[in-house]
Amino acid sequence: QTPNVVSNVAASFEKVEEDLKQFQEEQTKVERSDDNDAMHRFSATAKQLSAEEERLKSEAKHLERAALLVAEERKELDDAILEHTADIEKDREEANTKLQETEKEIQELREKLREKEAEADRLRQAVKSGDDNISEILQKFTRQITRVQKNEASLKENKNEWENEQTAYNSLKEAHEAEMKAHSDALLQHNIMMDVIK
Repeated sequence: QTPNVVSNVAASFEKVEEDLKQFQEEQTKVERSDDNDAMHRFSATAKQLSAEEERLKSEAKHLERAALLVAEERKELDDAILEHTADIEKDREEANTKLQETEKEIQELREKLREKEAEADRLRQAVKSGDDNISEILQKFTRQITRVQKNEASLKENKNEWENEQTAYNSLKEAHEAEMKAHSDALLQHNIMMDVIK
């Protein structure tokens, strides 16, 4: 902003200088007036303009020096801030980059989730449709299914009875064989003893 002020002031100087020269040229072209009051007024105006020009030039120099000082102060401040924030800014940029990547991945995952949810809805409908069709078909075979279930129950019961009878048979057979073996062993021992006595 300060450089703009200096530029505007310099432009004002040039305009005042140009106006003053134009005024002086016009004064040389016109016939000199004997009106002392007019000449005095012109002279006073010229002096006032000259004084204002000098004042503005002096102020412009002050503004230029002030602009340099402010610019230097701004540079020193920016350098100091940069020195203290460089590492933080670097970490911030890295975090921001990763954040954008993560948000992009989240968006992609959300899109995939929507696609999977839509697919799951289609599959649920397909399963339900299959269940309904199977139920409808089974309804047509209700009597046959009932008959087969009864036969299966009867077969299971008969098999259980057979297994019980088989177990009892095995027990009797084992007991009989054990008794026969014991008797045979006793007879053998008796014959051996009788041979020894003879």
